[in-house]
Amino acid sequence: MLTYVGVDVAKESLEVAALSGDGEILRVQLGNDEAAHQALVSWLGKYELCQVVCEATGSYHQRLVKHLQACGVWVSVINPAQARDYAKSQRQHRGH
Repeated sequence: MLTYVGVDVAKESLEVAALSGDGEILRVQLGNDEAAHQALVSWLGKYELCQVVCEATGSYHQRLVKHLQACGVWVSVINPAQARDYAKSQRQHRGH
């Protein structure tokens, strides 16, 4: 079963939320460094198949994406403006 995993990437932290096929949401907060990237790969190991999605956040997401790809994790990087516009269309946008 495919599990979708969203990662909100900041300079020093990762906020991770996984949506399993049965609708359960699991969350974890990690740092944004090499050890945390490996911890995320280990955490993702509990899922048979997953798709990780994160927004392009300047350069903060780049090391994470490279690490996930090197570990064979499916990862997509999306444009933050598209994510914001989609959230607005679903009336889920929390403007800043």
